[in-house]
Amino acid sequence: MLTLTEIAFSYSALGWLIVPVIGKKPIGDEWQKSATNDQAKLAKLLHRSGFDGVGVQLGQRSGVIDFDADSEEAEATFQRLFAGHEFKTPTYQSARGLHRLFSWRDGLPAPDKIKFVVDGLEVRTGSGEKGSQTVLPPANGRTWIIEPDRCELAPIPDEVIERIWERYNAANARKVLKPQPGYAAAPRYGDSETLDVPRWLAKHGREIIGRTESGDVTRWHIECPGIDRHSTANSFRDCCITQDSAGKLGGCCFHSSCGMSDWPALRTAIGELEYADYHEPEDTSGVDLSLLMKAAPVSQPELNERKPTDSPGSIPPSLFNVPGLIGDMISHHMAHAPRPRPELSMAASIALMGTITGRKIRTATGMRTNIYCIGLAPSGSGKERPRQDNRMALTESGCSKFLGAENPASDAGLISELEANPAVLIQIDEISHYIQSIRSSGSGSQHLRGIFNKILECYSQSENPLWMPKGYGDRTKSKSIEFPHLSIYGTSTADGFWSSVSTANATDGFLARMMVVETSSDFPRLQHVETAPTPQSVVDIIKAWDDFKPGKGHDLISSERLRATTVPIDSAAKDRLRDHSDGIEDRLADESPEQRSIWGRASAMAAKMSLIFAASRGPDGIQVGLEDADNAVKFVNHSTRHLVSRVFTHVSEDQHDERRKKALQRLRESGGHATRREFLRFVRGVTGKRSQDDFVAGLVAMGDVQVWQGILPGRTKETENLSMI
Repeated sequence: MLTLTEIAFSYSALGWLIVPVIGKKPIGDEWQKSATNDQAKLAKLLHRSGFDGVGVQLGQRSGVIDFDADSEEAEATFQRLFAGHEFKTPTYQSARGLHRLFSWRDGLPAPDKIKFVVDGLEVRTGSGEKGSQTVLPPANGRTWIIEPDRCELAPIPDEVIERIWERYNAANARKVLKPQPGYAAAPRYGDSETLDVPRWLAKHGREIIGRTESGDVTRWHIECPGIDRHSTANSFRDCCITQDSAGKLGGCCFHSSCGMSDWPALRTAIGELEYADYHEPEDTSGVDLSLLMKAAPVSQPELNERKPTDSPGSIPPSLFNVPGLIGDMISHHMAHAPRPRPELSMAASIALMGTITGRKIRTATGMRTNIYCIGLAPSGSGKERPRQDNRMALTESGCSKFLGAENPASDAGLISELEANPAVLIQIDEISHYIQSIRSSGSGSQHLRGIFNKILECYSQSENPLWMPKGYGDRTKSKSIEFPHLSIYGTSTADGFWSSVSTANATDGFLARMMVVETSSDFPRLQHVETAPTPQSVVDIIKAWDDFKPGKGHDLISSERLRATTVPIDSAAKDRLRDHSDGIEDRLADESPEQRSIWGRASAMAAKMSLIFAASRGPDGIQVGLEDADNAVKFVNHSTRHLVSRVFTHVSEDQHDERRKKALQRLRESGGHATRREFLRFVRGVTGKRSQDDFVAGLVAMGDVQVWQGILPGRTKETENLSMI
């Protein structure tokens, strides 16, 4: 075994300036000057010092920088800063964390200080008058993870330097700092103007999933616009926008694979800033807009300058990999469905999972797993198969008792179904017919309206010890159900569903109670596959939940004397759900009534979904973990953003509004602009020049379109045109 002196000599042979220490403290008042790698001088220095350890002087003289990750937060920061970069550099383990030594370089923050901190990570550069050193193994029980004689000090990549500056600037925005290459303040529209960041993000369909403050700097955490290109695991704090009290903006994502490593790139991906983003819309109440169409045609506008709320697109494939029953059902569907639709399979599997856990588990706040899922897809493109998968799974598990009658014919039949088995799954094809009955005044839809009213009423009754859905003068005929637990999986075409709901349903909480998923309008390629039995893993989980008995209690189901088990949730999952809820609360005041109603229930839906995802693995040792909460938040965010976009573009208040939105949707699908003649072809039910002129004038007055005279791209003739605003 080498002596401490021999170890010091081996370090000096690397060119490092060695400092004798006692504990962690350098020996001598002028140790910065006496540090040396000359072995003769080092021998004298060690001989007279009485040292019990050695360190290396940090900074330009030794050429060493120490990244000190002494906490979980610091380690996570290090991983984000170096994401996408492979390196091998001397690394040792201390009592509190890992120290990674890199070769010294300039261009780092705080050049006049011995260290700086980035989101909990200490970067010890050894700059400044006092200097700094780091104590090396074996002092204080430290051990090498990667020994220095096995590799050279790794350089710090330029991209990492840029990320460091981004994070450092965000945390120290009051100071005048030299920015990293590519960092620039956002365009400003006044010396004292500040961007309304939540409004700007909402305009471009970006949800705030967390908000933090440090000093006078606010951070809005969002899902990265390039998250589908991330090659490493995601954290909800990985991508954020920052703003200081003076209005200066910044932001980045820590994943190098997405290309959002600086503020300009992130800003462009979200949507470039415009004058309107810094100013509230002008109040036009009381202004006569009737003559607007008679004004001279305006010059060609900037096409699509302001977009409606964008749809988030397809569900990210990573969300289909839910461990346990849900993920296994999706995989089974993809392998054996003639036209696989993973989005529909996920919605159906969630409804199945919510059913088999009925009346057996709950959150600490009493929330249960009953859920209403709706899958939308074109006719003939595979809507039936997920319902069939659910039927086969329950039947092959010996649990067909959970299957209710599909497409119930009366509210009395629905109540009888729940009375016989209070935890039941009802699968409804063309559920839009039931929903449409609410808007219809015809006598032919009364029975459907009665059914759907009971479905809506039952949603909030899962925590009710005694639900009496109907009352009669003869009390012996009255039925009572203890803790009714109804789950729904309904399917419809997209056009049928969105035309069946109204804007009132967006504010009355009806839509917010539905977990709606929508597939693309294309047809999946036909697979020539044979029907296969339900995977054994799915059968086992269904049986395990059927056999699961909650703890005994005195205030639950009288026939079983059972009390629903409260599922624990770990601290990381709690933080994830709490940050999600706080992020929603921060933006609700700035949203429209429709968006407030829909987003207002999103955090509760995320809690419900995290419980369902945890249950997907089975009842043994069930606990909601960070992965469950994270998947739930992402899935609910996606569903909610999609729902908001569809309310904006598809859901109407009346027949006129329905025509307006359908015409605008056709215009949007045509690239956002068309000739006047082409646009009028989109408008159904409006005939005659005067009626058509009035219709267009109304769209202009509402700020939906702009009329202009000019030549459209790809055309050669000047025409009167309409473009989205």
